[in-house]
Parts: sequence; C-alpha cells; structure tokens
Amino acid sequence: MGLLQTLAKTLRGPAPAPAPYTGPARVLLACPDHAAPAGGVRQIYRLAATLRADLGLDAYVYHRRTGFTLDWFQTTAQVAYADATAPGPRDLLVLPEVWGNAMQEHPGVRKIIFNQNAYYTFMNGYETVPSSAPLSPADHGVIGLLTVSDDSAELLTETFPRLPVARVRYEVDAELFAYTAEKRPQVAFMPRKHPDEARQLLNTLALRGALAGFEVVAIDGVSEREAARLLRESLVFLSFGYPEGFSLPPAEAMATGCLTLGYHGMGAREFLLPEYSWPIEVGHTLDYVRAVESVLTQWRRDPAPLRARAAAASRFIHGRYSRSAYVASVRDAWSRLLS
Repeated sequence: MGLLQTLAKTLRGPAPAPAPYTGPARVLLACPDHAAPAGGVRQIYRLAATLRADLGLDAYVYHRRTGFTLDWFQTTAQVAYADATAPGPRDLLVLPEVWGNAMQEHPGVRKIIFNQNAYYTFMNGYETVPSSAPLSPADHGVIGLLTVSDDSAELLTETFPRLPVARVRYEVDAELFAYTAEKRPQVAFMPRKHPDEARQLLNTLALRGALAGFEVVAIDGVSEREAARLLRESLVFLSFGYPEGFSLPPAEAMATGCLTLGYHGMGAREFLLPEYSWPIEVGHTLDYVRAVESVLTQWRRDPAPLRARAAAASRFIHGRYSRSAYVASVRDAWSRLLS
C-alpha cells in the first residue's frame, strides 16, 4: 500500500465522539496523523496559518489524536484534535480530497474540500463501476472546492458543476528556496513517486557514462530545510511525479536555480515551461534519457547559457508563486467560496 492509500484509508479511522462544540465559528482543516514528510500535509498547515494571520479567522489544523505533532517543518498554525472537539454548527470543516467519504459525517456542518490533486478525487468513497447515484459533495454540506492549479480547477469544474471552484496559488518560500548560482555537480530527485522509473532512467544514464563526474542524491524522508539545502546545492533536478495537482518539488527546484527536467504530471504544465525547463511527457523514457544527457553534455562544454536559463527560471517561479500572491489568492478564494 502506497503513502497516498495509507493517508486515504488507514489514518482517518473511525470518527471520535467528543463533547459537542457550541462556541464561536472556527475553521477546522482536517489533516492525516502522518508524521513523515508529505507536501500536502505541509500545505494544510500553511493554509491554516494564513487563514488565521492574514484573514483573521479562528483556524486550526484538525488532527485525529490529541498530542499528535509534526517536527519536519516550522509553522505558526494552531492545532485542534478530533478526539477532543467535534465540529459545531457555526464551524467550517475543510476536508482533504483523499477523504471523500468523510463528507457524509457531521451533517449540518458546512464543508469545503481542499482538493490538492483533482486526480485523487475519487480515491475514497467511490467504486470503479459507479452506482446510479455516486456520492455528491453538494448533497452533504459541501459549499465549494478549493484547489491549487488551473489544471485541477478545470477538471473539478467539469466534474462538479453544482459547486463553486476556487484556486489558491501555492507559495514557494523565498528564503528556503533562494536562488543559488554556485552549484555542485549533483543530480537530485525525490524517490517517493515512481521510484521504478527513476531507477530505469538513472541506470540507463550511468551505463551510457552520462553521469560521470556527477553525484546522484535522493531527497527522501528529510526535513523541509534539509530538502531545500540539497536543492540549493544541486545542479540538476529530475521530476518523476504524476498525476499531479500542482507538483511543488520541481517548482522549488527551479526557484533555487536547478536545471529541472521531467514529468509535468498535468498540474505543473503552468510552470514547467520549455523556456525555463525541460518538460518530458510521462513514460517517454528515451526522450528523458536524451534530454538529461544533452543538458549534462552542454554543461561540460559551455555552462553559461544554462546558467542564464536557470536564473530566468528562478525569477519566474519567485515572481509567480510569491508570499503576496499566495495570500491574495487565499483571500480571493475564501471570498468566492463563502459568498
């Protein structure tokens, strides 16, 4: 069972039965009790902190078990626990898309689905051969869908025409993922998604001698700061993620000045552009091999044009996915969904 299936099915568990809450309105952002690094979890925390600090809402990350904490990134988000407090009639419950069938719980409570990957929408609560009346969010208190890319927004709008869909623009931390011109001869990748394809690509390159003089580093199971450090020092980043709602790793890699190649996974089409990177269609292994080999060969011969391309990519990412753009998009999305 993969990480996503674990998050979707194992970690939610039976609903607790705490005392009912009757206080002022809160925003509860449901989050898996998953301790290992996972980008989607980090974004739930970031959204909760932004709703509190910038929109003035009483927002909490909503974990299942009292005392559960995370230590692989820094955050100002406040936490509430489902075994201690249940959503009240004034609350707004924000559910992750991988807990689709949880929308049936807590009738009478308004809900928003935070859909960070539209391609995972039907993971939990839906059968492969659909019933005559599949689970419909609009029938269970869901007032809108929040997503993170134009691609996911378009797919969700087509899928759920009865609900408003709003998009937030992810933030790429300008300090952690700062542009670094001086790079080590290092190729970085994240093996959590499709490690079999990474294995094939990297071994093919090694057999052809294309990786001579380069170190290959797998970024896995480390803190956000350590991941950022490895990206800042790496010359090349390889992306293997698909399907993706957005795909933060290649965006963060580009922000640090990595020469970034690989799968856009649909969601990353908006920034993994050929003028700044080397997008590869999923499954086109030979194209991927040739692109990496070409980039490394060019770097050995004349790195100046590649340095310029990396710098332009960093400026593009930091300009498009800034802190101010993120906060403005959250404010606009919240206004639209709650109007």
